[in-house]
Amino acid sequence: MKITKLTLENFKSVGKAVSIELKPITLFFGPNSVGKSTILQAFQYVREVLESGNLNVDRTRAGGAAVDLGGFDNLVHGHNRKGVIRIRLDLELDDDGLPSEVESAGYQSDQPENMEEECGGLLPVKTGYVELSVGRDSEGDVYATRYEVGINGERFAELSWTDSFKRPCLRFLDFSGWLNLEDLDEEEVQRIDEFHAAIAGRFEPGESREPSQDLLLRDDWNGGVLPDWSSWYPFQLDEEFPLGTPYWRGMPMVNCLLNKALLGLGLLALRELQRMRYMGPIREAPPRNYIPQRSPDASRWASGLAAWDVLHGTDEDNVRKNISRWLEDPDKVQLGMGYNITMMEYFEIPVDSTIIRAAESVLRASRLGEDEDAWGAWGDLLDQELVELRHARKKRLRITDVKRDIEVSLQDIGTGVAQVVPVVIGAVHTGCSVFAVEQPELHVHPKIQCQLGDVFAKEVGHRDDRIFLIETHSEHLILRLLRRIRETSENELPTGAPPLAKEDLNVCYLNQEGGELRITSIPVTEDGDFGQQWPEGFFEERAEELF
Repeated sequence: MKITKLTLENFKSVGKAVSIELKPITLFFGPNSVGKSTILQAFQYVREVLESGNLNVDRTRAGGAAVDLGGFDNLVHGHNRKGVIRIRLDLELDDDGLPSEVESAGYQSDQPENMEEECGGLLPVKTGYVELSVGRDSEGDVYATRYEVGINGERFAELSWTDSFKRPCLRFLDFSGWLNLEDLDEEEVQRIDEFHAAIAGRFEPGESREPSQDLLLRDDWNGGVLPDWSSWYPFQLDEEFPLGTPYWRGMPMVNCLLNKALLGLGLLALRELQRMRYMGPIREAPPRNYIPQRSPDASRWASGLAAWDVLHGTDEDNVRKNISRWLEDPDKVQLGMGYNITMMEYFEIPVDSTIIRAAESVLRASRLGEDEDAWGAWGDLLDQELVELRHARKKRLRITDVKRDIEVSLQDIGTGVAQVVPVVIGAVHTGCSVFAVEQPELHVHPKIQCQLGDVFAKEVGHRDDRIFLIETHSEHLILRLLRRIRETSENELPTGAPPLAKEDLNVCYLNQEGGELRITSIPVTEDGDFGQQWPEGFFEERAEELF
């Protein structure tokens, strides 16, 4: 299960609709303030809308204090209060298809008893999309104007708000993308055509005409067009809707399939958004004597502090070892920063404790040449205190300078390490599907920027559902990725270097033309080169300075 494409319209710097295909490594290049962060913020906005129904969002669960969307008026393109934001997420489903728990949320009286048997003529759902529109109503309130889903490449159903009835209305329905036509005979196909003809006559053809009342949601529905997640949409369909086809015998089956798609696809999109992590351009270094937060908080990834929480986790020894391998050895295909990270356990011993007093007593006796078994008098007391200490032991990260073999503090080894370590942790940790990071190269040496490309490439090779969304200005990072593509295609990868295929990389260049954001996907060839000339402002700057 993964999100494969994002489409935006009238969102921040995006006016006319733009689409971005999400490859395992998707890079966003472009001038400052062009709108690269807009792409990452769109994901956060959709999550808030689907998760809480909050359409006028300022702070987000993923962005915390690092992201302030400013509400609808700040998000809509050109601050046009009459504008409508449109966002669409395309999905690739796994073998489980639509979630089965959607059925248990339905009204039991509406569910057909033999649903599984009667759904035999349906195709498995391999792909789908969720699209929503947000605007202001006549009274100035922000509301969801439209919610649409598609199945297997075809538009399936659309719900839109009606001002006249103050309820959502089913404006479109087409089962074509969900039908296994190869298993249907001529008579069944004819019935399906009749079914769609009957539906088409009930939909509102234009804004000037009121929708048919039997396509509205029932009066007991208090929500808008967005899913409730805890219950089905209660469609107010009459008993003759639709025609009796082999797979939809009356209202119950139609209602079941409608809700399974409307709620199921939305729920899958929300789950993926909830598994997405965002990391901002400035990572916060933990203070001395840092105490990790025990309660999970997705917003702490935005500042980078959640990465340090992960390193402190009691069950994260493999993560610490993995991070140390990337940081430590400068002679291998790693970051080579010369530092090792381990977890150290220790006791805090008060100065008036039994252990301190016993040690002082034994030292005094030793100096005076007294009883050689000076420890014996303290035996029982020491045993009791040691038991108590073991229960109160503490842990802290220990960072070691490998070359000098000394322990160092994060505050004493430079800003670059504090900036890059959270990025590497976010990349290698398995708790998310989409890792979105702004300027991972900030404050690090050009060589390290190149090695970051290997971090992302290696993790893509480990998991086929991992996607990296990277907003960057680093020429070095992209050059390393291009190099790995070339070496992979020519079978000349150095020992330990991660393979990378050109299909795994999408290089997006963003620029403004006439006040509109333009996104150009730069094709990459198998020999690790760009398939077209790079837009002005990148890569040619070095040549201009040299020649």
